[in-house]
Amino acid sequence: MTQEALKQEPAYAKHLHQVDGEWYMRLDKESRGVKIPADIARVIKGALRMEQLRKSDKNMRIRGAYSKINCHETALFAIGALDRDYALGNYSMPLFPDVQYKQHEEFSDLQTHVQKHVGNELWLVQVKAFPESKKVEHSFLAGIDERGNVVCFEKQGSRHEPLSFRVTNLVYIYGLYSEKYWAGGSIDSIKEHPLVKKIHERKGPPDIKSSQSPESQSAA
Repeated sequence: MTQEALKQEPAYAKHLHQVDGEWYMRLDKESRGVKIPADIARVIKGALRMEQLRKSDKNMRIRGAYSKINCHETALFAIGALDRDYALGNYSMPLFPDVQYKQHEEFSDLQTHVQKHVGNELWLVQVKAFPESKKVEHSFLAGIDERGNVVCFEKQGSRHEPLSFRVTNLVYIYGLYSEKYWAGGSIDSIKEHPLVKKIHERKGPPDIKSSQSPESQSAA
C-alpha cells in the first residue's frame, strides 16, 4: 500500500474491520480479531477518530472533551451502560463480588484464566488495588482472537501513560497493573447489573452524591 493510500485510511482501519457484514476488533491487519457488536464498533471507531484529532493542536474543542472522559466511562459507554447526556461523576464502582477479584502473579496465569472463561464473548474487565476496595482502578473491554491473543479496548492514562484511547494486547495492560486484582464478566451480564440499571434510572452515577465535577476527575 502506498504512503498516499495509508494517509487516506480511516483512523480505525488498523484495529477495526468488517468480514461478511460483521465487525471485528484486532491487534493488527494480520488477524481477523474479536467479533464485536456493531454498536460497540461505532463507539470504538469514534474513539480512535477522536484520538487522531486530539493530536492536532488546532483541535482544542476535541482536546477539552477528550480530557473529561475516563476509562470507566469509556468502557461503560461502549457497552451502552452510559449515554451521552448522562452526568459525569463517579463511575469507578465495582461490578463484581469481592471474591471474584483475583491476583495473577504472572501474565501467563491471567491470559490462561481469560482464555478459559471468556470464550467467544466480549467482556468488561475491572482492576482493583485489593479485593475489598470500593473503588475500581481501571476498566476496559476484552475478547479473544483466533490466535488466542486477548484483544482489549481501553482509555489508558493517569500516572502511567499519556491519555489515549487504544486497542491493545492484554499484556500491556497487565504490565501496568500486575500487582492488582482482576475480575470480569460478559457484556450481557453487565447490562443487567443492578448498578447499571440505577445508572439508567438516574442518568448519572449510581450514587449521585458522590458525583464529581469534570475538573476533579482523573482518568484511570
